[in-house]
Amino acid sequence: MEELILKLYDVGCIEFGKFTLKSRVVSPIYIDFKAVVSYPDIVSSIVSLFNDRLKELNISFKRVCGVPYGGIVFTSLLSQSTSKPMLIVRKEAKRYGMKRLIEGSFNEGETVLLVEDIISTGKSILEFGEKLVRQRLKIRDILVICDRRLHHFNSLNDLNIHSL
Repeated sequence: MEELILKLYDVGCIEFGKFTLKSRVVSPIYIDFKAVVSYPDIVSSIVSLFNDRLKELNISFKRVCGVPYGGIVFTSLLSQSTSKPMLIVRKEAKRYGMKRLIEGSFNEGETVLLVEDIISTGKSILEFGEKLVRQRLKIRDILVICDRRLHHFNSLNDLNIHSL
């Protein structure tokens, strides 16, 4: 894990200073994993760690879905390595064609593993998770690279958040 953190720092995914986060909280650390898409070795390391964590946790799920946009690149590879079908949740339903909000096939009542890069407030997880729940899918577990919640968020109490 230490080697991965140092690589993330080297490629600019972790920075130190004074940063105002999306939540308006001021933090001495800024973390942005989206740049890893240009570093396949780092992406592979993260997916490998996710797979190890899933084996350790022994959780059950039928589908895997990444929270846009941070979780999608990892979800695609995680879907391949676990042989679990992937879903994509749109930020908003298409206004043409089939007008889908969720891409991919699924059955009502199936359990979906949500994947996110970082959790600060949990707002994105709740927003996109709700879209899956409205389609009668179940979410019990969320896999994240970094859990940097600074406060306790009661709205996430029913979810099992597992971080690297």
